[in-house]
Amino acid sequence: MVPRLQLLALVMPYTAFFPGDYLSTSRFIRAVFLSRSVPTNFTTAQASAAAGHILGSFDIPPGAVTLPASNPYGGASGGYEITEWSVVANNKEMPYSVKMYENTNIYSYDLKKIDVNAKEIKYTKLDKLKIVFPLN
Repeated sequence: MVPRLQLLALVMPYTAFFPGDYLSTSRFIRAVFLSRSVPTNFTTAQASAAAGHILGSFDIPPGAVTLPASNPYGGASGGYEITEWSVVANNKEMPYSVKMYENTNIYSYDLKKIDVNAKEIKYTKLDKLKIVFPLN
């Protein structure tokens, strides 16, 4: 393992600096490449679906990156980093879609329907059961 790399994260041996590694720079480069490869003639719905797939392509699964809790870059109390949530936002039609680590359902909020002058904060739980459709 590269000594400088140990300062950033504890990455599984022999996985750093290979295509698809979990270092921030690699994930960023992959995101830029994949986002620029989306066809420009996609509808908004197709582009939003593509964005969700692009985000999923660099989710960090448990154990792939370990950061000590004392690390200034973060570090989970469990000793490993995960992708806790992902968001796809459409600035034109204003849906805001969230996918959580614990539950991969996609929750979508229509930001046009939110009362921006409301006197109270409205909370929404994202703990509904995962939807699974049996095929047989």
